[in-house]
Amino acid sequence: MPAIAHLKAIEMRILQFNILDGCQGEPERLERLGHWLAAQPCDVVGLNELNGWDRLPQISQPDSLWGYPYHEIFVTRKSRHFVGALSRHPIERITSLEEGYHHGVLVLRIEGVQYIITHLTPKSSIERELEAENLVRLVRTIQAPVLLMGDLNTLSPLDREWHASTGLLPILRSDPALARKFLEEDMEINYRPMQKLLDAGLIDLCADGSRKASVPTASNRDAAHAANMRLDYIMANQRFLDERQPSATILQEDPLPTLSDHYPVTCEW
Repeated sequence: MPAIAHLKAIEMRILQFNILDGCQGEPERLERLGHWLAAQPCDVVGLNELNGWDRLPQISQPDSLWGYPYHEIFVTRKSRHFVGALSRHPIERITSLEEGYHHGVLVLRIEGVQYIITHLTPKSSIERELEAENLVRLVRTIQAPVLLMGDLNTLSPLDREWHASTGLLPILRSDPALARKFLEEDMEINYRPMQKLLDAGLIDLCADGSRKASVPTASNRDAAHAANMRLDYIMANQRFLDERQPSATILQEDPLPTLSDHYPVTCEW
């Protein structure tokens, strides 16, 4: 009986969502996003592209922020695409890092887990390798359970067969911007950014062979989302997995195709 009580005490549901420019200039989409978030049984929501959220009226009234009484936003200097989190539990802000990252990294502690929320560069796979190396160094300094989550803008070697079966490589080779974002100099897919994270012991919780894409959606405006791809991730370190048995998936049900150009990733245990 005590073991069952312990399991109930740590049940959590996490969401990672790139919400497309913070819904700036689209109050109707922001309202629909808020209704959807309020209806989700989530404990923690990691968010990318919180453009303008430092000026969002709802932020000054956290008790009314869609049922999440706690929030953190990293207002970066060089990028308007802020990262942040909503939570139903108290948040301890550990650090925020901008140097060495295109957008930034926010590290939070919530209910004994350290959350690393980031958004890696959409520009170059080579630059993304350097960001991945910085993340590896950060993760190795943390002794606690870790969840790394965000729009990592990178392709996973765990999806290699899926990419081959859908003819992704010719699509990426067809456009210089796509090639710079996803390919290496020999015009093959650059899996090294994700491989560095995997080699550091992080586990990709959505690598289940389901071939669910996190981009594009019906709201897509990004030319780089030129094919079905998985660019959004929740990853865990071994310390996290030693204490929990999480399951994760990419959500694609209505109204998500009209809320953002990315689908969210969810994880629960």
